[in-house]
Amino acid sequence: MFPNYKELYPTSAIPMGENDRTAFIQNLSENKKTLFSATHWVIALEGSPTDHASELYYWTVKVYPSNNENIFYYEYPHLASLPLYSFHDAELLAKEIELQIKADELFTEKEPLLRFI
Repeated sequence: MFPNYKELYPTSAIPMGENDRTAFIQNLSENKKTLFSATHWVIALEGSPTDHASELYYWTVKVYPSNNENIFYYEYPHLASLPLYSFHDAELLAKEIELQIKADELFTEKEPLLRFI
């Protein structure tokens, strides 16, 4: 069963830089060795209702390992933001993360924008 895909907005696959890929591989646990084939990242905005009866959503920015065909490992989100209560804020954060990925600095930020999950 897929996780919350009712409100999921992924980006295109972005190639991992050499430094980020090395850090990613070093952080893999034994039960996630299938992710060695990941060479890209997919950033996704995931929306969840604030409660079951609400039409209000909070948004989480997640980074998933992926391959070059934009097939991402949805079971293994690697990084995630804290909940954001504005889609606009989540979108801005996703753009910042995309710049970090393209600069090969996802794991080198002094104050990380995301937390490991």
